[in-house]
Amino acid sequence: MSESLQERAGVYGRQSVGKRKSILEQLAAGEETVREEGWTLAGTYEDGTSASRYGTKPRGGWAKVLEDIEAGRLDVLVLWESSRGDRTPETWFAFLSSCRSKGVKIHVITHERTYNLDNARDWKSLAEEGVSNAYESEVLSIRTRRGVAASAKSGRPPMGRPVYGYRRVYDSRTGELLGQEPDPATAPIARSIIEQVARSVPISVIARDLNDRGVPAPYGANWYRQRIRDMATNPAYVGLRKHKEETYRADWEPIVSEQVFYAAQRILNEPTRLSQARPGRQKHLLTYLATCPEGDPMTGKDQTDYACRRGHISIRREPVDRLVTELVLGRLAMPDIYDRMRRAGESADREVTEARNKAAELRARLDEFRRSAIRGETTPATLAFAEAELAAQIEAEEARAASASLPVALREFAGPPEDVRARWEAAPLAARRTVIRTLMKIVIIPTQRAYLPAHQRVKVTWL
Repeated sequence: MSESLQERAGVYGRQSVGKRKSILEQLAAGEETVREEGWTLAGTYEDGTSASRYGTKPRGGWAKVLEDIEAGRLDVLVLWESSRGDRTPETWFAFLSSCRSKGVKIHVITHERTYNLDNARDWKSLAEEGVSNAYESEVLSIRTRRGVAASAKSGRPPMGRPVYGYRRVYDSRTGELLGQEPDPATAPIARSIIEQVARSVPISVIARDLNDRGVPAPYGANWYRQRIRDMATNPAYVGLRKHKEETYRADWEPIVSEQVFYAAQRILNEPTRLSQARPGRQKHLLTYLATCPEGDPMTGKDQTDYACRRGHISIRREPVDRLVTELVLGRLAMPDIYDRMRRAGESADREVTEARNKAAELRARLDEFRRSAIRGETTPATLAFAEAELAAQIEAEEARAASASLPVALREFAGPPEDVRARWEAAPLAARRTVIRTLMKIVIIPTQRAYLPAHQRVKVTWL
Protein backbone atom coordinates (compact mmCIF):
# COMPACT_ATOMS: atom_id res chain seq x y z
CA MET A 1 0.00 0.00 0.00
CA SER A 2 2.87 2.35 0.73
CA GLU A 3 4.07 2.01 -2.88
CA SER A 4 0.61 2.79 -4.30
CA LEU A 5 0.24 5.86 -2.09
CA GLN A 6 3.20 7.35 -3.91
CA GLU A 7 1.58 6.89 -7.33
CA ARG A 8 0.13 10.10 -8.69
CA ALA A 9 -3.01 9.70 -10.82
CA GLY A 10 -4.64 12.05 -13.28
CA VAL A 11 -8.28 11.68 -14.34
CA TYR A 12 -9.34 12.67 -17.88
CA GLY A 13 -12.93 13.14 -19.08
CA ARG A 14 -14.26 13.94 -22.55
CA GLN A 15 -17.82 14.31 -23.78
CA SER A 16 -18.49 11.99 -26.72
CA VAL A 17 -21.31 12.53 -29.22
CA GLY A 18 -24.02 9.92 -28.77
CA LYS A 19 -22.65 8.75 -25.38
CA ARG A 20 -24.66 9.34 -22.21
CA LYS A 21 -21.84 9.52 -19.68
CA SER A 22 -21.18 13.22 -19.04
CA ILE A 23 -17.79 14.73 -18.29
CA LEU A 24 -18.71 15.31 -14.65
CA GLU A 25 -19.81 11.69 -14.27
CA GLN A 26 -16.56 10.48 -15.83
CA LEU A 27 -14.48 12.65 -13.52
CA ALA A 28 -16.48 11.55 -10.47
CA ALA A 29 -16.03 7.87 -11.39
CA GLY A 30 -12.32 8.48 -12.00
CA GLU A 31 -11.83 10.18 -8.64
CA GLU A 32 -13.67 7.29 -6.94
CA THR A 33 -11.31 4.85 -8.66
CA VAL A 34 -8.30 6.84 -7.45
CA ARG A 35 -9.56 6.59 -3.86
CA GLU A 36 -10.30 2.88 -4.16
CA GLU A 37 -6.85 2.13 -5.58
CA GLY A 38 -5.11 4.25 -2.98
CA TRP A 39 -3.52 6.58 -5.49
CA THR A 40 -2.92 10.30 -4.99
CA LEU A 41 -5.08 12.56 -7.16
CA ALA A 42 -2.63 14.74 -9.07
CA GLY A 43 -5.20 16.53 -11.21
CA THR A 44 -8.26 16.33 -13.44
CA TYR A 45 -8.50 17.20 -17.14
CA GLU A 46 -11.48 17.61 -19.41
CA ASP A 47 -12.50 18.39 -23.01
CA GLY A 48 -15.81 18.74 -24.82
CA THR A 49 -14.56 18.17 -28.37
CA SER A 50 -14.01 15.23 -30.71
CA ALA A 51 -10.93 13.02 -30.40
CA SER A 52 -11.21 11.66 -33.97
CA ARG A 53 -9.30 12.81 -37.03
CA TYR A 54 -12.46 14.69 -38.05
CA GLY A 55 -12.30 16.92 -34.98
CA THR A 56 -11.32 20.50 -35.77
CA LYS A 57 -11.36 22.14 -32.33
CA PRO A 58 -8.26 22.01 -30.10
CA ARG A 59 -8.35 19.79 -27.00
CA GLY A 60 -6.66 21.79 -24.29
CA GLY A 61 -7.28 19.19 -21.59
CA TRP A 62 -5.68 16.35 -23.54
CA ALA A 63 -2.72 18.54 -24.47
CA LYS A 64 -2.19 19.18 -20.74
CA VAL A 65 -2.33 15.40 -20.07
CA LEU A 66 0.44 14.80 -22.62
CA GLU A 67 2.48 17.66 -21.17
CA ASP A 68 2.23 16.28 -17.61
CA ILE A 69 3.15 12.77 -18.78
CA GLU A 70 6.26 14.06 -20.54
CA ALA A 71 7.15 16.18 -17.49
CA GLY A 72 6.94 13.14 -15.19
CA ARG A 73 4.06 14.52 -13.14
CA LEU A 74 1.84 11.39 -13.47
CA ASP A 75 2.24 7.71 -12.69
CA VAL A 76 -1.30 6.66 -13.71
CA LEU A 77 -3.86 8.08 -16.13
CA VAL A 78 -7.52 7.17 -15.52
CA LEU A 79 -9.92 7.07 -18.51
CA TRP A 80 -13.61 6.12 -18.60
CA GLU A 81 -13.04 4.38 -21.96
CA SER A 82 -9.93 4.12 -24.09
CA SER A 83 -11.77 5.98 -26.88
CA ARG A 84 -12.04 9.05 -24.62
CA GLY A 85 -8.30 9.49 -25.01
CA ASP A 86 -7.62 9.49 -28.75
CA ARG A 87 -9.34 8.00 -31.82
CA THR A 88 -6.53 8.72 -34.28
CA PRO A 89 -4.15 5.72 -34.61
CA GLU A 90 -0.97 7.74 -35.16
CA THR A 91 -1.41 9.93 -32.09
CA TRP A 92 -2.79 7.06 -29.98
CA PHE A 93 0.34 4.98 -30.62
CA ALA A 94 2.52 8.01 -29.86
CA PHE A 95 0.59 8.40 -26.59
CA LEU A 96 1.18 4.72 -25.68
CA SER A 97 4.89 5.07 -26.46
CA SER A 98 5.12 8.17 -24.27
CA CYS A 99 3.39 6.40 -21.38
CA ARG A 100 5.69 3.37 -21.72
CA SER A 101 8.84 5.47 -21.82
CA LYS A 102 7.74 7.50 -18.77
CA GLY A 103 6.43 4.47 -16.86
CA VAL A 104 2.84 5.76 -16.77
CA LYS A 105 0.08 3.16 -16.36
CA ILE A 106 -3.37 3.51 -17.92
CA HIS A 107 -6.50 2.56 -15.99
CA VAL A 108 -9.71 2.10 -18.04
CA ILE A 109 -12.77 2.23 -15.76
CA THR A 110 -15.11 0.28 -18.04
CA HIS A 111 -12.49 -2.50 -18.28
CA GLU A 112 -11.96 -2.48 -14.47
CA ARG A 113 -8.28 -2.90 -15.27
CA THR A 114 -4.95 -1.08 -15.00
CA TYR A 115 -2.64 -1.56 -17.97
CA ASN A 116 1.13 -1.62 -17.53
CA LEU A 117 2.66 -0.80 -20.91
CA ASP A 118 5.91 -2.53 -20.01
CA ASN A 119 3.82 -5.71 -20.32
CA ALA A 120 3.66 -6.72 -24.00
CA ARG A 121 0.14 -8.16 -23.69
CA ASP A 122 -1.15 -4.97 -22.03
CA TRP A 123 0.45 -2.84 -24.77
CA LYS A 124 -1.11 -5.06 -27.48
CA SER A 125 -4.56 -4.80 -25.85
CA LEU A 126 -4.51 -0.99 -25.84
CA ALA A 127 -2.98 -0.84 -29.34
CA GLU A 128 -5.86 -2.98 -30.65
CA GLU A 129 -8.28 -0.76 -28.77
CA GLY A 130 -6.85 2.23 -30.62
CA VAL A 131 -7.38 0.55 -34.01
CA SER A 132 -10.95 -0.41 -33.05
CA ASN A 133 -11.71 3.12 -31.86
CA ALA A 134 -10.38 4.59 -35.11
CA TYR A 135 -12.49 2.11 -37.12
CA GLU A 136 -15.59 3.05 -35.12
CA SER A 137 -14.87 6.73 -35.82
CA GLU A 138 -14.55 6.06 -39.57
CA VAL A 139 -17.82 4.12 -39.65
CA LEU A 140 -19.59 6.85 -37.70
CA SER A 141 -18.29 9.47 -40.15
CA ILE A 142 -19.56 7.47 -43.14
CA ARG A 143 -22.97 7.05 -41.52
CA THR A 144 -23.10 10.76 -40.72
CA ARG A 145 -22.24 11.77 -44.29
CA ARG A 146 -24.80 9.37 -45.69
CA GLY A 147 -27.38 10.64 -43.25
CA VAL A 148 -26.72 14.26 -44.21
CA ALA A 149 -26.94 13.39 -47.94
CA ALA A 150 -30.17 11.44 -47.42
CA SER A 151 -31.63 14.31 -45.39
CA ALA A 152 -30.76 16.77 -48.16
CA LYS A 153 -32.26 14.52 -50.84
CA SER A 154 -35.51 14.24 -48.89
CA GLY A 155 -35.62 18.02 -48.56
CA ARG A 156 -35.10 18.17 -44.80
CA PRO A 157 -33.59 21.33 -43.24
CA PRO A 158 -29.81 21.27 -42.72
CA MET A 159 -28.35 21.02 -39.25
CA GLY A 160 -27.41 24.14 -37.36
CA ARG A 161 -29.16 27.47 -37.20
CA PRO A 162 -32.09 27.99 -39.57
CA VAL A 163 -31.75 30.43 -42.44
CA TYR A 164 -32.83 33.98 -41.52
CA GLY A 165 -36.57 34.19 -42.19
CA TYR A 166 -37.35 30.66 -41.00
CA ARG A 167 -37.88 29.01 -37.63
CA ARG A 168 -37.66 25.35 -36.64
CA VAL A 169 -40.73 23.31 -35.76
CA TYR A 170 -40.42 20.58 -33.10
CA ASP A 171 -42.74 17.86 -31.82
CA SER A 172 -44.22 19.22 -28.59
CA ARG A 173 -44.12 15.78 -26.97
CA THR A 174 -40.83 14.25 -28.11
CA GLY A 175 -38.85 17.36 -29.05
CA GLU A 176 -38.03 15.80 -32.44
CA LEU A 177 -37.34 18.22 -35.30
CA LEU A 178 -40.30 18.18 -37.68
CA GLY A 179 -39.11 20.79 -40.16
CA GLN A 180 -39.06 24.55 -40.57
CA GLU A 181 -41.54 27.26 -41.53
CA PRO A 182 -41.43 30.98 -42.37
CA ASP A 183 -40.90 33.07 -39.24
CA PRO A 184 -43.69 35.69 -39.02
CA ALA A 185 -41.21 38.22 -37.61
CA THR A 186 -38.34 37.85 -40.10
CA ALA A 187 -39.80 36.22 -43.23
CA PRO A 188 -41.33 39.52 -44.47
CA ILE A 189 -37.90 41.17 -44.13
CA ALA A 190 -36.17 38.43 -46.12
CA ARG A 191 -38.91 38.58 -48.77
CA SER A 192 -38.62 42.36 -49.04
CA ILE A 193 -34.83 42.18 -49.44
CA ILE A 194 -35.00 39.71 -52.34
CA GLU A 195 -37.88 41.59 -53.99
CA GLN A 196 -35.91 44.84 -53.82
CA VAL A 197 -32.85 43.18 -55.37
CA ALA A 198 -35.07 41.83 -58.15
CA ARG A 199 -36.32 45.39 -58.76
CA SER A 200 -32.70 46.57 -59.17
CA VAL A 201 -32.58 48.45 -55.86
CA PRO A 202 -28.84 48.68 -55.04
CA ILE A 203 -27.68 46.44 -52.22
CA SER A 204 -26.01 49.36 -50.45
CA VAL A 205 -29.33 51.24 -50.47
CA ILE A 206 -31.15 48.21 -49.01
CA ALA A 207 -28.54 47.83 -46.26
CA ARG A 208 -28.60 51.52 -45.40
CA ASP A 209 -32.40 51.53 -45.16
CA LEU A 210 -32.48 48.45 -42.88
CA ASN A 211 -29.83 49.92 -40.58
CA ASP A 212 -31.52 53.34 -40.49
CA ARG A 213 -34.81 51.70 -39.50
CA GLY A 214 -33.10 49.65 -36.81
CA VAL A 215 -34.13 46.29 -38.31
CA PRO A 216 -32.15 43.58 -36.46
CA ALA A 217 -29.69 41.73 -38.70
CA PRO A 218 -29.09 37.96 -38.45
CA TYR A 219 -27.04 37.15 -35.35
CA GLY A 220 -26.87 40.82 -34.37
CA ALA A 221 -24.54 43.53 -35.72
CA ASN A 222 -25.51 45.54 -38.80
CA TRP A 223 -26.69 44.81 -42.29
CA TYR A 224 -23.91 44.95 -44.87
CA ARG A 225 -23.53 44.24 -48.59
CA GLN A 226 -22.24 40.66 -48.43
CA ARG A 227 -24.89 39.61 -45.93
CA ILE A 228 -27.68 40.85 -48.21
CA ARG A 229 -26.07 39.31 -51.30
CA ASP A 230 -25.80 35.96 -49.49
CA MET A 231 -29.48 36.12 -48.60
CA ALA A 232 -30.56 37.10 -52.11
CA THR A 233 -28.64 34.17 -53.63
CA ASN A 234 -29.69 31.52 -51.10
CA PRO A 235 -31.98 28.95 -52.83
CA ALA A 236 -33.53 28.05 -49.46
CA TYR A 237 -35.83 31.08 -49.85
CA VAL A 238 -37.39 29.55 -52.96
CA GLY A 239 -37.86 26.15 -51.32
CA LEU A 240 -34.69 24.41 -52.52
CA ARG A 241 -32.18 22.41 -50.47
CA LYS A 242 -28.58 22.50 -51.68
CA HIS A 243 -26.02 19.88 -50.66
CA LYS A 244 -22.56 20.05 -52.18
CA GLU A 245 -23.17 20.28 -55.96
CA GLU A 246 -26.74 18.95 -55.90
CA THR A 247 -30.03 20.86 -55.49
CA TYR A 248 -33.23 19.22 -54.22
CA ARG A 249 -36.81 20.35 -53.71
CA ALA A 250 -37.17 21.17 -50.01
CA ASP A 251 -40.07 20.27 -47.74
CA TRP A 252 -40.49 23.81 -46.39
CA GLU A 253 -42.63 26.66 -47.69
CA PRO A 254 -40.86 29.15 -50.00
CA ILE A 255 -40.66 32.76 -48.88
CA VAL A 256 -40.42 34.20 -52.41
CA SER A 257 -41.59 32.98 -55.81
CA GLU A 258 -39.18 31.46 -58.32
CA GLN A 259 -39.88 34.37 -60.67
CA VAL A 260 -38.70 36.93 -58.12
CA PHE A 261 -35.75 34.82 -56.93
CA TYR A 262 -34.34 34.17 -60.40
CA ALA A 263 -34.93 37.78 -61.40
CA ALA A 264 -32.74 38.73 -58.42
CA GLN A 265 -30.04 36.31 -59.62
CA ARG A 266 -30.17 37.89 -63.04
CA ILE A 267 -29.75 41.36 -61.57
CA LEU A 268 -26.83 40.31 -59.37
CA ASN A 269 -25.08 38.53 -62.25
CA GLU A 270 -25.53 41.20 -64.92
CA PRO A 271 -22.19 41.78 -66.68
CA THR A 272 -22.71 45.54 -66.52
CA ARG A 273 -23.26 45.33 -62.77
CA LEU A 274 -20.11 43.29 -62.28
CA SER A 275 -17.87 45.39 -64.52
CA GLN A 276 -18.98 48.90 -63.57
CA ALA A 277 -18.94 50.89 -60.38
CA ARG A 278 -21.33 49.78 -57.64
CA PRO A 279 -24.94 50.39 -58.71
CA GLY A 280 -25.73 51.96 -55.37
CA ARG A 281 -23.23 54.71 -56.12
CA GLN A 282 -24.89 55.73 -59.40
CA LYS A 283 -26.68 58.98 -58.61
CA HIS A 284 -27.65 59.95 -62.15
CA LEU A 285 -30.00 58.41 -64.68
CA LEU A 286 -27.54 57.76 -67.53
CA THR A 287 -24.18 57.27 -65.82
CA TYR A 288 -22.45 54.31 -67.51
CA LEU A 289 -25.53 53.79 -69.75
CA ALA A 290 -24.87 56.53 -72.30
CA THR A 291 -21.57 56.40 -74.23
CA CYS A 292 -19.56 58.51 -76.63
CA PRO A 293 -19.28 57.29 -80.26
CA GLU A 294 -16.05 55.42 -79.37
CA GLY A 295 -17.92 53.45 -76.70
CA ASP A 296 -16.50 55.12 -73.60
CA PRO A 297 -19.17 55.42 -70.88
CA MET A 298 -20.45 58.81 -69.80
CA THR A 299 -19.97 59.60 -66.12
CA GLY A 300 -21.02 62.42 -63.85
CA LYS A 301 -18.42 65.07 -64.61
CA ASP A 302 -19.78 67.45 -61.99
CA GLN A 303 -23.15 68.58 -60.65
CA THR A 304 -24.45 69.62 -64.07
CA ASP A 305 -22.80 67.61 -66.87
CA TYR A 306 -22.13 64.14 -68.21
CA ALA A 307 -18.67 63.55 -69.71
CA CYS A 308 -16.97 60.54 -71.26
CA ARG A 309 -14.08 59.14 -69.29
CA ARG A 310 -11.51 60.45 -71.76
CA GLY A 311 -12.96 63.92 -71.30
CA HIS A 312 -13.39 64.83 -74.98
CA ILE A 313 -17.21 64.93 -74.91
CA SER A 314 -19.53 66.49 -72.34
CA ILE A 315 -23.19 67.47 -72.30
CA ARG A 316 -25.62 69.11 -69.90
CA ARG A 317 -27.22 66.39 -67.82
CA GLU A 318 -30.72 67.74 -67.15
CA PRO A 319 -31.86 68.12 -70.81
CA VAL A 320 -30.52 64.65 -71.70
CA ASP A 321 -32.24 63.02 -68.73
CA ARG A 322 -35.50 64.75 -69.59
CA LEU A 323 -35.28 63.72 -73.26
CA VAL A 324 -34.50 60.08 -72.50
CA THR A 325 -37.25 59.91 -69.87
CA GLU A 326 -39.86 61.20 -72.32
CA LEU A 327 -38.68 58.76 -74.99
CA VAL A 328 -38.90 55.83 -72.58
CA LEU A 329 -42.34 56.84 -71.28
CA GLY A 330 -43.59 57.27 -74.82
CA ARG A 331 -42.28 53.84 -75.70
CA LEU A 332 -43.78 52.21 -72.63
CA ALA A 333 -47.15 53.84 -73.31
CA MET A 334 -47.41 52.34 -76.80
CA PRO A 335 -49.96 49.49 -76.92
CA ASP A 336 -47.69 47.25 -79.00
CA ILE A 337 -44.87 47.61 -76.46
CA TYR A 338 -47.27 46.75 -73.65
CA ASP A 339 -48.37 43.61 -75.52
CA ARG A 340 -44.79 42.67 -76.42
CA MET A 341 -43.69 43.00 -72.79
CA ARG A 342 -46.66 40.99 -71.59
CA ARG A 343 -45.97 38.25 -74.15
CA ALA A 344 -42.26 38.36 -73.32
CA GLY A 345 -43.09 37.87 -69.65
CA GLU A 346 -45.36 34.93 -70.42
CA SER A 347 -42.74 33.44 -72.73
CA ALA A 348 -40.05 33.90 -70.09
CA ASP A 349 -42.25 32.22 -67.51
CA ARG A 350 -42.69 29.24 -69.82
CA GLU A 351 -38.95 29.01 -70.48
CA VAL A 352 -38.13 29.23 -66.78
CA THR A 353 -40.65 26.47 -66.02
CA GLU A 354 -39.35 24.29 -68.84
CA ALA A 355 -35.75 24.76 -67.74
CA ARG A 356 -36.52 23.99 -64.10
CA ASN A 357 -38.53 20.89 -65.08
CA LYS A 358 -35.73 19.72 -67.36
CA ALA A 359 -33.20 20.17 -64.56
CA ALA A 360 -35.41 18.13 -62.23
CA GLU A 361 -35.72 15.41 -64.86
CA LEU A 362 -31.94 15.28 -65.30
CA ARG A 363 -31.44 15.06 -61.53
CA ALA A 364 -33.86 12.13 -61.40
CA ARG A 365 -31.88 10.36 -64.15
CA LEU A 366 -28.67 10.96 -62.22
CA ASP A 367 -30.23 9.50 -59.06
CA GLU A 368 -31.28 6.41 -61.02
CA PHE A 369 -27.73 5.91 -62.30
CA ARG A 370 -26.47 6.07 -58.71
CA ARG A 371 -29.06 3.57 -57.48
CA SER A 372 -28.14 1.29 -60.38
CA ALA A 373 -24.48 1.50 -59.39
CA ILE A 374 -25.35 0.58 -55.80
CA ARG A 375 -27.24 -2.48 -57.10
CA GLY A 376 -24.18 -3.46 -59.16
CA GLU A 377 -25.96 -2.94 -62.48
CA THR A 378 -23.78 0.02 -63.54
CA THR A 379 -19.98 0.04 -63.53
CA PRO A 380 -18.07 2.78 -61.67
CA ALA A 381 -16.67 4.05 -64.98
CA THR A 382 -20.15 4.36 -66.49
CA LEU A 383 -21.42 6.11 -63.35
CA ALA A 384 -18.52 8.59 -63.41
CA PHE A 385 -19.20 9.40 -67.07
CA ALA A 386 -22.96 9.79 -66.46
CA GLU A 387 -22.38 12.02 -63.43
CA ALA A 388 -20.08 14.33 -65.39
CA GLU A 389 -22.41 14.57 -68.39
CA LEU A 390 -25.65 14.99 -66.44
CA ALA A 391 -24.13 17.46 -63.98
CA ALA A 392 -23.09 19.68 -66.89
CA GLN A 393 -26.59 19.48 -68.41
CA ILE A 394 -28.22 20.29 -65.06
CA GLU A 395 -25.97 23.33 -64.65
CA ALA A 396 -26.85 24.50 -68.16
CA GLU A 397 -30.62 24.21 -67.54
CA GLU A 398 -30.38 26.06 -64.24
CA ALA A 399 -28.40 28.82 -65.94
CA ARG A 400 -31.09 29.01 -68.66
CA ALA A 401 -33.79 29.37 -66.01
CA ALA A 402 -31.85 32.10 -64.23
CA SER A 403 -31.37 34.16 -67.40
CA ALA A 404 -34.76 33.60 -69.06
CA SER A 405 -37.04 35.68 -66.89
CA LEU A 406 -37.93 39.21 -67.91
CA PRO A 407 -36.42 41.66 -65.40
CA VAL A 408 -38.87 42.46 -62.61
CA ALA A 409 -38.05 46.15 -63.01
CA LEU A 410 -39.34 45.98 -66.58
CA ARG A 411 -42.38 43.86 -65.77
CA GLU A 412 -43.55 46.47 -63.31
CA PHE A 413 -44.07 48.86 -66.23
CA ALA A 414 -46.05 46.35 -68.27
CA GLY A 415 -49.34 47.72 -66.96
CA PRO A 416 -51.99 50.10 -68.30
CA PRO A 417 -50.28 52.73 -70.55
CA GLU A 418 -52.07 55.65 -68.91
CA ASP A 419 -50.39 54.88 -65.56
CA VAL A 420 -46.84 54.56 -66.86
CA ARG A 421 -45.67 58.06 -65.78
CA ALA A 422 -46.86 57.55 -62.20
CA ARG A 423 -45.13 54.16 -62.06
CA TRP A 424 -41.93 55.69 -63.47
CA GLU A 425 -41.87 58.47 -60.89
CA ALA A 426 -42.52 56.01 -58.08
CA ALA A 427 -39.75 53.63 -59.22
CA PRO A 428 -36.27 53.84 -57.65
CA LEU A 429 -33.43 55.16 -59.78
CA ALA A 430 -31.92 51.70 -60.18
CA ALA A 431 -35.18 50.34 -61.61
CA ARG A 432 -35.41 53.21 -64.11
CA ARG A 433 -31.83 52.51 -65.19
CA THR A 434 -32.66 48.84 -65.70
CA VAL A 435 -35.58 49.78 -67.98
CA ILE A 436 -33.36 52.14 -70.03
CA ARG A 437 -30.64 49.51 -70.31
CA THR A 438 -33.21 46.96 -71.50
CA LEU A 439 -34.96 49.18 -74.06
CA MET A 440 -32.31 51.35 -75.68
CA LYS A 441 -28.73 52.17 -76.49
CA ILE A 442 -27.71 55.84 -76.06
CA VAL A 443 -24.80 57.58 -77.80
CA ILE A 444 -23.84 61.23 -77.19
CA ILE A 445 -22.70 62.96 -80.39
CA PRO A 446 -19.80 65.49 -80.16
CA THR A 447 -20.24 69.03 -81.45
CA GLN A 448 -18.03 72.00 -82.26
CA ARG A 449 -20.83 74.49 -81.69
CA ALA A 450 -21.29 76.26 -78.41
CA TYR A 451 -24.76 74.82 -77.99
CA LEU A 452 -26.98 72.23 -79.64
CA PRO A 453 -30.32 71.02 -78.26
CA ALA A 454 -30.23 67.63 -76.60
CA HIS A 455 -32.33 65.92 -79.31
CA GLN A 456 -29.65 66.81 -81.89
CA ARG A 457 -26.83 65.32 -79.83
CA VAL A 458 -28.51 62.20 -78.45
CA LYS A 459 -28.70 59.14 -80.71
CA VAL A 460 -31.07 56.46 -79.48
CA THR A 461 -31.18 52.92 -80.85
CA TRP A 462 -34.12 50.85 -79.68
CA LEU A 463 -33.23 47.30 -78.70
